[in-house]
Amino acid sequence: MVTVRPATHKDMPAVASLHAASARELGRTHYDDRQVLAWAGRKDPEKYPYDEPGEHFVVAELDGEVVGFGHLAVDDGEVRAVYVKPAAARRGVGSALLAHLEGTARDAGLDGCYLWASLNAVPFYRQAGWDVVGADVVETTGNGVTAELAVKLMEKKFV
Repeated sequence: MVTVRPATHKDMPAVASLHAASARELGRTHYDDRQVLAWAGRKDPEKYPYDEPGEHFVVAELDGEVVGFGHLAVDDGEVRAVYVKPAAARRGVGSALLAHLEGTARDAGLDGCYLWASLNAVPFYRQAGWDVVGADVVETTGNGVTAELAVKLMEKKFV
């Protein structure tokens, strides 16, 4: 069973590792090698905002192991991250994280949320009731490489 809980400093090495692995393995379906290399670049465990005011940062555990993380900027309703360790993909981890973030947004009085989705994640968000409302290109740098990634702007209105 998936458990979602607030992230701690102790979780950050696992978060950084699964963040890179998710980009590297799951991103290959929609991005080329250079783009994946930049996106999956070394993630610094000290740079995640797990304890900053206005940021809701959680991890998902499965059998006691951190297998995902989610991040909501509460003040503006932006879901900034839902990442799942590739070995735990399609086991309800991402859905549990997203449902938790949406619940947090509702509890904060927001009438909806938005996010920028990587192309490989668009079907996941659509299945959860999110709509594509725009598109853009973002620049990412990692592993000494800079690349542009096409992304979709998505939103979900709460009823």
